[in-house]
Amino acid sequence: MKFLKALVFFISICVIASAFTVLFYYNFVVFDVKEYDMVLIVSDHIGFDVTTEKLHFGMVTPGGSSTRDLIIANEFSRPLIVQIKTSGKLASWVAPSVNNFILQPNETKNVTMVAVAPEDAKYGNYTGKVKVVFRRF
Repeated sequence: MKFLKALVFFISICVIASAFTVLFYYNFVVFDVKEYDMVLIVSDHIGFDVTTEKLHFGMVTPGGSSTRDLIIANEFSRPLIVQIKTSGKLASWVAPSVNNFILQPNETKNVTMVAVAPEDAKYGNYTGKVKVVFRRF
């Protein structure tokens, strides 16, 4: 009798754990990830680059800033949560104007990426990546 109760308890725990796992995965599944290269040049003068293949912030002086627009589109048939992550040497220098927002199906949003070089930045090329993660809403 004790064995039967233990077996029923064990099966119940397995069913509950499986249900939570499915719900967690269903609610937080990643639909798509888009990645873009970022480049910023710290120099003694200012310059612009209008390249569209990557986020090229151009040239700034130490303590200077530059912006680039990133157009994000939801190409799926359901609302999605959009999260923007930065990495690389530029990660701490670049911030999006908005983050962790919801995009409806076929909606686009213009996100301004702002890069600010620290006052003590040395002259040179700095790179990084921007990752746009689309998650189920």
